[in-house]
Amino acid sequence: MLGIPPAALLDALARRNPLQPAGSVEGGSTRLALRVDAGLDGLAAIRATPVAAPDGRTVRLGDVAEVTRGFEDPSTSRILHRGQEAVTISVAKRPG
Repeated sequence: MLGIPPAALLDALARRNPLQPAGSVEGGSTRLALRVDAGLDGLAAIRATPVAAPDGRTVRLGDVAEVTRGFEDPSTSRILHRGQEAVTISVAKRPG
């Protein structure tokens, strides 16, 4: 048992996949922020993300979590952001 809290997984992903400000576009009363992602490119890169365990070891995310691409089936909710469908990311602990 590694005892890695879900927050540590999210922190590891955030460090590997930072969003960099790239300016903004203004049009009328709307201002759109632009960002450039600078990190992860595909599932293999996500699986290879290093995660620090509380005992000091470093493991790959793919060794401690199932990393897949897809949709929740069946969907339990519809996520909207500013009136448009959006995607959420979740972390769930597995027994043991």
